[in-house]
Amino acid sequence: MTLASLVSAFSPAQASGATFFVDAEAAGDPACSQSAPCTTINEAVAASRANAEVDTIKIATGLYAERVELTNPKDSALTIEGSGSGSDPGTNTVIRTAGRRPTLSWRWGRSAAPRRASPPAACAW
Repeated sequence: MTLASLVSAFSPAQASGATFFVDAEAAGDPACSQSAPCTTINEAVAASRANAEVDTIKIATGLYAERVELTNPKDSALTIEGSGSGSDPGTNTVIRTAGRRPTLSWRWGRSAAPRRASPPAACAW
């Protein structure tokens, strides 16, 4: 799965919250700040869930071998941005997992079916 804007604005614009940063090449820091990003998208999602405001996660170029599940009701207002729109992890954000399960899924409510990300638009950080 390629990614430029993994999930962009699940809901209408709301008050600005924190911005968390992810870089697979970084040393990794649970604060997920721009100067000390975390190394996985799931770490940034967890940090966002701990914050009371509507947040943004910005993901640097690279290959992210993880499965991201946005199943918490707070995730519905989360904005996740990647880089590029191709499949080369040297110049794009690419999320890939082994197997047949979706790389990204989200659901809210009791009977909501899992959803997959739509084709992204380009962005960078």
